[in-house]
Amino acid sequence: MGSRKRHNWTRYGLFMLMICCFFIVQGEVAAALDAPPAWSPGQWWVVESQTYNTGKIRRGDTPGWEPKVGWRFHVEGTEYLEGEPYYVVVVTPLEGNKCSYTFRYWFRVSDRSMGRREVRHPARNPEVQKDIGPPVVARSFNNNPNPLSNFEFPALPATIPVFSGRAHASSAGTMSRRTQAATKISTEEMKDKADPAFMAKVGARVTPDSSLVKMSQGAAVIENQYWNAGLPWCVYGEQSNETFTSRRYWLVDMGSN
Repeated sequence: MGSRKRHNWTRYGLFMLMICCFFIVQGEVAAALDAPPAWSPGQWWVVESQTYNTGKIRRGDTPGWEPKVGWRFHVEGTEYLEGEPYYVVVVTPLEGNKCSYTFRYWFRVSDRSMGRREVRHPARNPEVQKDIGPPVVARSFNNNPNPLSNFEFPALPATIPVFSGRAHASSAGTMSRRTQAATKISTEEMKDKADPAFMAKVGARVTPDSSLVKMSQGAAVIENQYWNAGLPWCVYGEQSNETFTSRRYWLVDMGSN
């Protein structure tokens, strides 16, 4: 009888240990993205991205990485949505980028979830293009901001994690069918993924606080991002599906107007 009782207590103890370990791991994950990056109106940064051409898009294409294209992110200012402050960020394709659209995103100050987005169409010639849609296509998420995952424009590196600045926005869990988890990494691991020239330029801004964030959309698409607390955007990110990496991108410049 005593042996059975000791056995039950052993099983109970192991069970409680597993529970404690689970919450400890979850706590570490949540702490990894405890605060959003510091943004301010007038701040800007440039991200270069590449998409992988499988050779099946255009006849005669050879599989491989497309040339890098640049995107400029600019914090235009702040606005209130549903009584909460949001950063308004404009994303513009740089010279050599064939994308003809510009984008505006409203990121909640507290956790960087998205409350609104706009896609601005280029000017069109009505004599050539009869079916002209609205110049701006907007979507608001009212009082239910969403994590930003961009699939309509494959080259646009606009995916961003939700940071745990608010109690309901944890950096671990399932949000709008997207699962997110973050772990602490060393500064060396972060720098190994970053653009070397950019690291040399902003070395004084880098802090010891670096994180690897893994986001998955359903079962097929996974996005990995390497963040440092002293920088406004991830230094490196890549999107993969079940068979290959389809997009990768680097933070290459930053400044303030």
